[in-house]
Order: sequence, then C-alpha cells, then structure tokens
Amino acid sequence: IQISQVLAALQAGTRGTCIHAASTVSGVIGDLDTTIMFATPGTLNADGDEAFSDHRENILRTAKSLVEDKKTLVAGAASNQEQLASAAFSAVMTITQLSLCVKQGAAFLGSEQHSSISLTVSHAECQSILQVLLINAVKDVASALGEFISATKNKNI
Repeated sequence: IQISQVLAALQAGTRGTCIHAASTVSGVIGDLDTTIMFATPGTLNADGDEAFSDHRENILRTAKSLVEDKKTLVAGAASNQEQLASAAFSAVMTITQLSLCVKQGAAFLGSEQHSSISLTVSHAECQSILQVLLINAVKDVASALGEFISATKNKNI
C-alpha cells in the first residue's frame, strides 16, 4: 500500500465523519422543529415542580462548552483531518446535549409568575412565545454549526 492511498483513505474517513456529523446536526434541527410545533400552540408543558431557573445553569454551561467546541472545530479545520473529525464529533455531542437542555428548560419556561408579563397577552401565550424563541435560538446555533461542518467536509488537506 502506498502512502498516498493511506492518506486518501484517512481523508475519506474524515469526510465520512463530517458527513455523519452534519447529518446528526440535521436530526437535532428536525427534533427542535418538532418541539416548536408543540410549543407554538402552547402544548409544551412541564411535568413536575421545577422552574426554568433549575435548568438555566445547565443550559449556560452547555452553551459555553459549545463555544469551546466551536473554537476547537475552527482550529481543526485549519489543521489536520484527525483533529477536524475529533472536533466535529465533540461539537455534535455538545449541540445534542444543548438541544436536550433547552427543550427541558423550555417546558418550564414561564412556570414562574413574572410581574413583567404584558396584560395584553395571556400567561399561556407569553409562555408559548418564550418557549418558541428559546428553542429557535438553539435551532439557529445548530444550523450554523451544521453549515460549518458541511463546509469543512469539502476541505482538502
């Protein structure tokens, strides 16, 4: 086996990893779209006595981890295929976790009474709007991540 064949196989494997990563992110986006379908009419309800504040720290911690993963992904795109594949895998795991954290938290969003809720919008409508906004925010992040991963799979190193 020639070295060029080994390198070609490694590059193809990494492209496969990036294709799989982009596909997984696409699945996360589809799952978020489904959750938005339930949140829009106000049917995304929480089970239990928790509040959004119980989920906020986990969402923030996971979001910060995704920022670090994105930095590593950018560095991996500028270096070798192995680092790129590893960074893509890590970023996909983190966006999946962030999606789960946000969906769980969104279900409890608005469960606390806020004095800032507009009198022209019912509490249920306000809760639904906040849920959709939060879920759309993580969906936008997932979309950007998926686009970046898709762009890197065509990179020739």
